[in-house]
Amino acid sequence: KFLGNCLYTYLAVYSSRCMALCISSAVTNFQVAAFIANLLFTVFLLSSGFIINLESLWLGVRWLKWTSYLKWSFQALNQIEFTGLTFTCNDTMVKMYGECPISNGSVALKSYDLERESLEECFSALAGIISSLFSYSAMSS
Repeated sequence: KFLGNCLYTYLAVYSSRCMALCISSAVTNFQVAAFIANLLFTVFLLSSGFIINLESLWLGVRWLKWTSYLKWSFQALNQIEFTGLTFTCNDTMVKMYGECPISNGSVALKSYDLERESLEECFSALAGIISSLFSYSAMSS
C-alpha cells in the first residue's frame, strides 16, 4: 500500500507541475496565468469526486472528470486504501438501516463511484495527461 500511495501521490504532484508549466508557457502574463491555473484546478477538484459525488454531477459537465488528473489520482488512492477493508457498525446503525450500510471497502468505493476504473487505467490516464501537458509545454517554449 505504501509504494502505491507514493506512486499516485507523486503522479498527482507531477501532473500539477506539468499543468503549471503548460499554462506558464502558453500565457506570458503572470496574473492571467495564475487566474487560469486556479480556475482549472477548481474545475478539476470539483470533478474529481472529492467534494461532489461523480454521479450527481450535471450531465453537461460530467465529461470533465475524464480530463481531471485529480480524479484519477483520488480514485487510485481510494482504491489502494479501501480495497479489502471490512467495517463494523454499532447497534444504532444496524437498528436504523436493518444492516450495516457500508460493510466493506468495495461498497464504500461503489457508493462514491470510485470503483469503475482499475489502478492500471488510472496510471495510464495520469501518464497520458502528464505526457500531453509536458509535450504542449515543450512545443510552445
